[in-house]
Amino acid sequence: MVILVLSFISCKDVKPNYKYSFFNDVDKIEHITFEENDFIQKMTSKDATIPKIISSKIILKENFEVLFELLSKKYDNCTLMKCYNPRDIFYFYKKGKKVGFYEFCIECGGSRTSKNLDSLPTFCQEKGVDLDEILKNN
Repeated sequence: MVILVLSFISCKDVKPNYKYSFFNDVDKIEHITFEENDFIQKMTSKDATIPKIISSKIILKENFEVLFELLSKKYDNCTLMKCYNPRDIFYFYKKGKKVGFYEFCIECGGSRTSKNLDSLPTFCQEKGVDLDEILKNN
């Protein structure tokens, strides 16, 4: 009987405990890549503010841990450029509800987040290079 109980406990899924607790209950991540967002310079109509989506995919759950660790990592040498023209965004979901976003530009290292992710370390070009590798393997 004891062996049966121990084997049941050892087979139970263990929830991860990430450095930033926001990530602990995320059950879905959507990654969207969109066209260059030039609406700041050319805002002529409401439709001009909505960039065309190039791709949309769901991040595989087996990649959550490496993605969360990368977003939580502080880089000692962190380069930022001036373009900040985001072309990618992550939407985070918990129980089917969108609960946060992380918008970023892999090329310049700029980023914006929802308020509940403001405490994450700075995004930068070096982090963008590492993130690009994770996304290629998704």
